Order: sequence, then structure tokens, then C-alpha cells
Amino acid sequence: MTIFSPVWISSTEHLAAFKNLIKNTSRWRKSFNLYKIPESFPYAVSWWLDFYIGIFRSPLGFFASGDLGVEDNEVTFVSKPYKTFGWQYRNFRSDLTFQFGRQEIKSIERLESNNLVWAKVITSKDILDGHLLMTIGGPGAYDQSSKKRTDELIRTLMSLKENSA
Repeated sequence: MTIFSPVWISSTEHLAAFKNLIKNTSRWRKSFNLYKIPESFPYAVSWWLDFYIGIFRSPLGFFASGDLGVEDNEVTFVSKPYKTFGWQYRNFRSDLTFQFGRQEIKSIERLESNNLVWAKVITSKDILDGHLLMTIGGPGAYDQSSKKRTDELIRTLMSLKENSA
């Protein structure tokens, strides 16, 4: 089994909502992280700024983080709490788990959005409406090594799908 961790999970719908939130926030509000975040939308907050002034909140383009395992016949995901020093993550799907077999993969494509590379996986299962977005996350998520690891994830998933034919 190949394990990828941490994998950030999003959906086409969530990423579109994230882009709209960013687009509809004025430059002034963005510069101070004064986003008007919907109540259930995932966001990161600096624990010390939140404690003192309670406003420094950054919306997130993903809503779960965890371990993704790829075996000979299936893919499994189990969310885990996501933690980085000085930050708290709110409205995360810490209960998200899913699995799908290689025969249930309809398509896999590489998607670049918001400086991240995503694996867009469309399945026949009703997991997030069948449209999953996955990227290798972590503190260095916006660097080249994370993009290379996400490309490795895409190749691994494509290989799994090809072996089902």
C-alpha cells in the first residue's frame, strides 16, 4: 500500500465557493484578513491573534486533511486533525472517510488552482457528489516538492485506473 499524507480534500463546489469568497473581498479587507466567512466555511485562525483581537481568519480551499492509501484495488481516505504551530483550523470535516475501488474511477485529471496542483477524481460513488479534489498538503504545500508529490499521487491513481481496464 502507498500512503500519501497529509492529503487535503476539497470538491469542485467548495473550491468555487472559496474562489468567490476571495474574489468578492476588497483588497483592503484581504490585506488584514478580514474576510466575511460563512458560518460553516472552513478557515484557519492564528491562535494568538484570535485570542487578543478575534479577527485574523483565513478561508481555506479545502475542508479535510488526512491519510490517503492506494492499494491494488482501492483507494481509502481517513481524515485526521490538521495542526500547524500557531494556527487552529475550524469547521473541518474530521469525520470524513471514504473508499472506492479502481472500477469506480471514471476519470482523473490534473488541475491547477490557487497555486496548488490538484488531482481531480471523478468516481461513480456518491462521495462529495463524485467529484473529489486532492492535493498533498502541509506547511510546504505551495512549494515544488508538494506539487511533485501531488503529481506522483496523480500517476499512482492513473495507474490504478488503467489496471482496471
